[in-house]
Amino acid sequence: MVTQEYQLLRVVNGFTHFACVSVRFRLGLGMHVVPVLPEHPDTGAGEINASLEPEWVAAAIQGCRDGLALGQAAVEDGGKLVEVLRVVGTPLDTCPADVRLTACMATLLALDPERTLPQYALQFGEWFVEAFA
Repeated sequence: MVTQEYQLLRVVNGFTHFACVSVRFRLGLGMHVVPVLPEHPDTGAGEINASLEPEWVAAAIQGCRDGLALGQAAVEDGGKLVEVLRVVGTPLDTCPADVRLTACMATLLALDPERTLPQYALQFGEWFVEAFA
């Protein structure tokens, strides 16, 4: 079982993009991404859950799936379980695309903590991640 966190903090064209996502990875049955967010998040610290920001939680789940797809060669065949433990953002500086990218990077780190993460860039409001060679 591996827990990883990734934080995005970038300014692109004068706009700040911020998100922080923590995930836990373990081998399991099937391939699943499950939100395990706090019922009572620390909103003062920017934590959210599905009742506060459902779009961010959906983006975190999709980002974990993206990370599993990109990093599939790093993990032996078999089931994979990724749990989304924490999502942090601010109403002013965070959008679903930021959360999705951040969850993807956290998942890649959880799959292989020694990996060099791929480059990414913001284009037309979406983050694009380079595939591994």
